[in-house]
Amino acid sequence: MRRFVAGLLIASGLAGGCRAGDLHDGFDSGSADRAVWSFGKFVGDYPTRQVQPLFPGIGGSAGAISIVTTDADGGNDCPLEEMPAGGCQRAELEVTKSEAFPYGAESWYAFSFRIRGHVADTGSYRAVIGQWKGPSNDSPFVAQRYDDGIFHITVETTKGRCLVATDRNNVAEVLEAQRLLASLDASDAQVREKAVALMRGKIGQQHQAEVLTGVLPSDAPLPAPLPGKELEDHRTRENRAADYLQGLAFLSAPENYLGCHLVRIEPVSNRPLPTPRDAWVDMVYHIRGSHHDASGRAAGALLEVWADGRKIVRVSGDFGTRPPIDPTADPGMQFVKLGLYRLRQPGTLSIDLDEFSQASALAGLRLEHMHPLENSQ
Repeated sequence: MRRFVAGLLIASGLAGGCRAGDLHDGFDSGSADRAVWSFGKFVGDYPTRQVQPLFPGIGGSAGAISIVTTDADGGNDCPLEEMPAGGCQRAELEVTKSEAFPYGAESWYAFSFRIRGHVADTGSYRAVIGQWKGPSNDSPFVAQRYDDGIFHITVETTKGRCLVATDRNNVAEVLEAQRLLASLDASDAQVREKAVALMRGKIGQQHQAEVLTGVLPSDAPLPAPLPGKELEDHRTRENRAADYLQGLAFLSAPENYLGCHLVRIEPVSNRPLPTPRDAWVDMVYHIRGSHHDASGRAAGALLEVWADGRKIVRVSGDFGTRPPIDPTADPGMQFVKLGLYRLRQPGTLSIDLDEFSQASALAGLRLEHMHPLENSQ
């Protein structure tokens, strides 16, 4: 199995050479390298039973791994409030602490994955299938999610959560709905309750406009028809806005999305993510947490995402953990986990993984089995 760790190489200081944190696990033998991965998010003998060999992988004859959960599986580190509901299912590989990046450093990740098995299409069960956590993060500051069988990516702010990409085709409507949510008073319990009811589709169409008008600020701009849809979209602005909000019904914990502020989301041509259900998807992430720049000034976070070689979105601004006030203070570490973390659900679900690599620069990634990246600058 191929593994490259830059800290072990004299060439780390050379242009194009590997640097600290650079590593690769192709899972070629059908197992995960224990020098790279921690199994602390599994229970008992689960590392051998829940991490299963898969042949062939995406690269051809070499292997991959499949992280499998069944009805009876549980997991470590489930919040206490989830236990009365049956607990959670947690089976995640975590890059070892010795290989983690400092929070705020340039970091690049690439891997291929797919999802097989039982997925609830309604009910919005929380299903996190990849997460990046910084120091003091309760929720991941970047996450891959699969609620209601819809693949999407979120970032976490100090006030709430932002949806930044989805495999649904109505990306423009989704982002318009999120803009509306950001204008609401998240501190008002009645506003939160009515907004969630609108998102869940629990408000009849004849009352949607009235309820929406009651929660929106008076100066909130309501959406006009999307470009090219002006002649066919005859809805009132209020009903159009309510329909857009209802398009977010798949989200778990929808109340968290009322706090998406100070984040700039720049989709590329409103491209949707590809769906990973039963099909391999190549993912590349460029992540830089909030940090101090060379002059010592605090700078916001950055996220760029490519899927199957196509750039999907660029996100910047105030998300994740803010940097220490003192520019010389230790910013803490950033950890990546891949696998499954969801509320307990019936059926068997598999997350297949192949060709993982991480690097401090794009050139350090191993991308030979993936779609070529476009517009990587």
